[in-house]
Amino acid sequence: MKIKAAIFDADGTLLDSMGQWNLVPYKYVKSLGEAADENIAEKLFTMTISEAAEFIIDEYELSVTVEEAVGDGCYNQRVL
Repeated sequence: MKIKAAIFDADGTLLDSMGQWNLVPYKYVKSLGEAADENIAEKLFTMTISEAAEFIIDEYELSVTVEEAVGDGCYNQRVL
């Protein structure tokens, strides 16, 4: 049998992106002109991206919606 394609997931094995993911909330809040709490990554650790966006919006009284922060790619564009 000839293999036509393969999926290889290196994250968590050869690569570790957790350090970068932990920086995302700091960078996002900073990109909106606010200073993030030093423990924000710990607070967001068990949340989905939508839950984290809602928490950040509420915590920092931001004038963006969850849809703007997540759905439109605002969250990703501002930190990458």
